[in-house]
Amino acid sequence: MTKPTTARTCIVEAFLQLCQTLPCDKITVSQLTKKAGYNRSTFYAYFNNTDDLLKQLENELFQLVDTFLPHGLRIFSHRYAYSRRTPVVTKIF
Repeated sequence: MTKPTTARTCIVEAFLQLCQTLPCDKITVSQLTKKAGYNRSTFYAYFNNTDDLLKQLENELFQLVDTFLPHGLRIFSHRYAYSRRTPVVTKIF
């Protein structure tokens, strides 16, 4: 069973699609709501304006980086330390 798509998710996806063809600062709420299939009041239930939408997306991205970066660094440092202990054989032609 798939997770139901929320209005917020649809608006964010519409914003990301529009960012591929327009500068992010030129996207209007009207364009977004038309593409997402929701009205302006639904947009304003989640965001103050398009700048707020972008700021929320940035915050979500940074939260993901904060969550996964420490784990990735541990994996990288473990592999790097292991590779330094393992002799490397190179063949010169």
